[in-house]
Amino acid sequence: MKAYVQVSVILLSSIFFHGLGDLSAVQAALTGSDFPPWNCSTTINNVFKVVVSCSDGVSVSSLVLSNFKRPIPPDIGKLLNLTFLTLNNGFSGGIPERIYNLTQLTHLDLGNNALNGTISNQIGALRNLATLNLGTNQLVGRVPLELGNLTNLRYLYLDNNIFSGEFPGVLSHMSQLVELTLYVNHFYGIFPPGQRLNRLVKFDVHSNRFGGDLSNMLTYFNSSVIGFISVTNNSMSGTIPDFSNFESLTHFSLKSNQFSAVQNPQFPKNLNTTTCDLSDNSIPCLPYVKVTNCQFQCKTCDQIRCNVTTNGQLFNQDLTLSAAQSLLDQISAGNEPKTSLPGILTALIEDVLHNNTSLELHSTDIDAVVMSYVHPMEDIELHLTDSQFVRFPLSVVKNVSGFAVSVSKFKFNPFAEDNDQKTYGGVMGVSFYNGAQLMKINSTRETINISMGSIPSLPENSNLYCLWWKENGSTWERQGCNLTIIGSFAVCHCYHLTNFTLGADAVPPPTQRDNSRLIVIIVCCVGGVIFLSLTVTAVVFVMRKRMAKPAETSFDLNCTKGELIHRGEDTEIWSAAQSDTNQVAIKISLSDSASKRLILEMETLKYLGEQRGHRVEMVMTFLPFSLDQLMKRRNASTQYILQTSFEVTKAMSYVSNQNLVHTRLTADHILVDLRDGVDVVKVTGFSHSVKNDTRIDLSTVHSHTAPEVVKTMTQNLEADVYTFGLLLRHLLTLSPLYEGLSHLQLVDKLRTEVQVTVEESWDPQLREMIESCTSQYPKQRPSFTDISKTIAKCIGREMPTREQVMRDDNVYVEV
Repeated sequence: MKAYVQVSVILLSSIFFHGLGDLSAVQAALTGSDFPPWNCSTTINNVFKVVVSCSDGVSVSSLVLSNFKRPIPPDIGKLLNLTFLTLNNGFSGGIPERIYNLTQLTHLDLGNNALNGTISNQIGALRNLATLNLGTNQLVGRVPLELGNLTNLRYLYLDNNIFSGEFPGVLSHMSQLVELTLYVNHFYGIFPPGQRLNRLVKFDVHSNRFGGDLSNMLTYFNSSVIGFISVTNNSMSGTIPDFSNFESLTHFSLKSNQFSAVQNPQFPKNLNTTTCDLSDNSIPCLPYVKVTNCQFQCKTCDQIRCNVTTNGQLFNQDLTLSAAQSLLDQISAGNEPKTSLPGILTALIEDVLHNNTSLELHSTDIDAVVMSYVHPMEDIELHLTDSQFVRFPLSVVKNVSGFAVSVSKFKFNPFAEDNDQKTYGGVMGVSFYNGAQLMKINSTRETINISMGSIPSLPENSNLYCLWWKENGSTWERQGCNLTIIGSFAVCHCYHLTNFTLGADAVPPPTQRDNSRLIVIIVCCVGGVIFLSLTVTAVVFVMRKRMAKPAETSFDLNCTKGELIHRGEDTEIWSAAQSDTNQVAIKISLSDSASKRLILEMETLKYLGEQRGHRVEMVMTFLPFSLDQLMKRRNASTQYILQTSFEVTKAMSYVSNQNLVHTRLTADHILVDLRDGVDVVKVTGFSHSVKNDTRIDLSTVHSHTAPEVVKTMTQNLEADVYTFGLLLRHLLTLSPLYEGLSHLQLVDKLRTEVQVTVEESWDPQLREMIESCTSQYPKQRPSFTDISKTIAKCIGREMPTREQVMRDDNVYVEV
């Protein structure tokens, strides 16, 4: 608040020439000669405001003029005995130089006018001034150093002008200063340092471009006196100093600057969220700062860089997934010690789990996937990638009803390593969370299986083994983990829940047999050399009823490679002649993930064989087209769609009777061929099949997934019927149902359980079948056996018998 001095008007009748004559000149310049002359008793308060006071009866000592829309008359500088001068509300033009002749002035108020120009360095002549108000004008330029001559100033108001440049170091000379307002100008640079002003109550410099930190401004403040500080809307930065002992503060605002930290978040008790404001700065949410008695909004880690160097600064926070991702990117790209990264990742996951049930985090060298489970009924398998995943029995968490599992991968070793124990291939971590709290599980009765992915590059003639990280000893341990090698993949079987990696002995024991086993399964690896013939050594799994383990028989399969039939992202399929007679197909994996899928298909084949109790051999039949390819080449009739669907339902009747869910019953997983005028249809693509009522994670969700699978996170037999309904729709439209959606958008879409729409122009039989198969009530969907019987009636075919339903003529498991 600006200070004004109450004017006491002294009534004098003397009109002595000295003083009043000069006043007449001022009046003439402002009003002309049509008004009565002003004198020592003049008080006017209508359109204009005029208050005149005199001393000695003749000398004008106080003059208040207001609402005159004219320049300041230069003759006002002749009133040399003036001590109090207020000219406001409408004066224009510049400040007359003669005004600086009024050296007796203690009060000069030229505020709230339209004055322009600059402040003359002659301002220094007004050494008796206690109040100087130039606020709310249009003054420009720099503030002259001569302002420092005003050592008696108590109130200095330069606000709401167009002053620019650096503010001069003049305040230290004004030891009596009580109020300073410089707000709404164009001052910039570092505020000059000075000496403490023990009487300073108000300091308002908001809406300028002052930079640097607060240390220089702080030098002027007496913590027991200063009551008002506003540095809002500047370019200040650095750390906000400790203001906790500023007990007289009733207004404090550092809003809209670039401060990045708070030294002490405890602010004086006299403040509250309406009188104290630190918002709109660059103070990160991490490490967490709990500011009291002040409005405060931190910046999330996806807005600015968070200053986190230890995981202790992360715990017990609420982070959005995007903020956690940004923070992980910052930490990964920073210089934080590698040993701190596992703890930081754990803290990030805990923070995000406060408001999320699943999440994925990925950076250059760190990946993590988290999934929540409630009352799972099956062993849990959580994938980070196709070849990196964890599978564990429910006995590990038998006493916990709801929990989350995380799988992480560090592409480097963030833990201790010495010359006695080298590690290879990065580190995988497995953790359990009860809600958002990390659970400690030190040992288990059953093994946890961790697929480590592809076997890394190892020293020559080395012996590979699994290692687990012992937290309390900070060492890698070998005892308690076994290793299985499947093709080019390494799988660890451990009784501990921690972090895992691979180790290797430089020189293997001469006769010692390790605990790994090698399984080779028709994986033909090609390197870039084109050849006309090849020999594939395979292992045939032969199952018989009640056999505890499969017998393994090796044989040679002599094939002559023909033409390339299909090239996928990581697989190739070639036609070939077996023993110069049979036409067969050879599927070649070009990546680790493709090899893993082939292995999973073999496991499915083994399962189907065990269910039937028959001898199962690997039979590869060459079929040139997928149904998707064929439908795009021919204009298929409704009759053809029904006939093909009939063959598919026969296959799926067999599959569902084995209590299996295919999960990927799409047109590209159905192979077709025309042999002797008869269409041959085979269902394939069993690498993703699961048992009925198997828990799944969101990574397995695709556009053909049934909505209830996303809702319950469980695959069931009815879900395949839903997918079959979408297959029929695709055969009619040859267009995807959900196009252009990201994976997260697709999941959200499926959660809405929107009914699949059909078109009136479609065949009524197919339209009715699609509607029943995609019913939003899974238990109301028909079984594949019922669908097969319905289609048989439509196309005039005999209904399949129970024995036909139990056959697998239309099932083709690729290996």
